[in-house]
Amino acid sequence: MKKAICTLAALFTLSLTTFAQNKAQTPRYESAISPKTEVANVAAVTYTGVFVYNFTILLTSPITDPPSCTVSVVTTDAASGRQFEETAIGTASAPSGGYAKCTVKIYYSWALGSGGSDMVTGQYSVLGFTTNTVGTTERTASSNVVSFPVPANGTTTTTAISSRL
Repeated sequence: MKKAICTLAALFTLSLTTFAQNKAQTPRYESAISPKTEVANVAAVTYTGVFVYNFTILLTSPITDPPSCTVSVVTTDAASGRQFEETAIGTASAPSGGYAKCTVKIYYSWALGSGGSDMVTGQYSVLGFTTNTVGTTERTASSNVVSFPVPANGTTTTTAISSRL
């Protein structure tokens, strides 16, 4: 009896590897899309470039350290539904004449199936700290960046932003 059980257990173990080899193909899903939605393979072109955001910050509050600047940009490929988001942070120069300057560069590389019609959107924020008698206060200014079409491949796109803290 013991010999029969060992033989059955060995056969069962060997059959598992056979079943594992015949696993059915599963459709490819994109993580940003519902698992119920199948993503079609779309012929994509890689768009690369640089977004440069030059900040001029008017300091109307007594900022103790140079402010920081953050920019996030997003594009959604209409052909595939894939979304690409890029974020970069910069630190402003030491304040001079009531102003601070900050540059943020975002290097991107996006595989887009409909790059000619896709749009880039996003937002920026400027952050600084003030000191008062009670403690430190955080000052923030933020807004959306102007939407624009995905630039031609290899383009450097420069945008000037004026902000106030």
